[in-house]
Amino acid sequence: MIDEFGLKVLLSFITGALWITIITIITEKYGAKLGSIIIGLPSTVVVTLFFIAYTQTPEIAVESSTITPILIGLNNFVIIIYIILSKRNFLLSIITPIIFWLSAAILWSQTGLNDFNLSLIIFALLFMLALIIFKTKLKQKHHKIKQIKYNSLKLISRALLCGTVISIGVILGKYVDPLWGGTLAAFPVIFLSTIIIMHIEHGNKFASSLLRTAVLTASINMTLYIITVRWLYPIMNFYLATLICFSISLIIAYIFFVYLNNKK
Repeated sequence: MIDEFGLKVLLSFITGALWITIITIITEKYGAKLGSIIIGLPSTVVVTLFFIAYTQTPEIAVESSTITPILIGLNNFVIIIYIILSKRNFLLSIITPIIFWLSAAILWSQTGLNDFNLSLIIFALLFMLALIIFKTKLKQKHHKIKQIKYNSLKLISRALLCGTVISIGVILGKYVDPLWGGTLAAFPVIFLSTIIIMHIEHGNKFASSLLRTAVLTASINMTLYIITVRWLYPIMNFYLATLICFSISLIIAYIFFVYLNNKK
């Protein structure tokens, strides 16, 4: 029989799978402009940190998020590598960013430098560097917003992938090291699965344009979510704290959406 922790891990898998399915359907229905904002919501971070708190303690969830901002900063370069390589070879443009992200995460974990303030400083540097690259080297022309179409197989595959990553993060956070739970929370599963679907259905130019916006909004939103989690989880019920933190993320997402709609 499955023990209590096993049931909680299973619940984390189901929750993660359902969550990504819901935001995918919303993206499909309302198009890529709103889709880029929804993709940028801190979905895996929300579910992973919540279930680390649920299966263990809020304090461990907070500890697991120490290096997460650095890894969020690296997500920008996952998209940059994709944009550069997708013009030449699609498979290479998917495999290379994964290898890059995992290698960087493992190397950083070996340094033993687990200071949140340092993590925020490095995130800020990575974000600014990525922004400069996007603005100067990878300027994207405007592409007409297309209706995003998903079929059942794509929805299921994305749900399985996202649910698996989240549940593995919960397991590693308990049995290996809390930091590995935070590492998996930042893994760019949403971006990678979106890249595959968008590239195949709409081409690399549209996928690049969509994900360029999504990763920049996600970087800010996810990092602010982690900051609020680290502030609220230790001082109140983590159910309520999660609700407040995610509500703030929705407000930030709305501000980004208004900005994009008003942008010429």
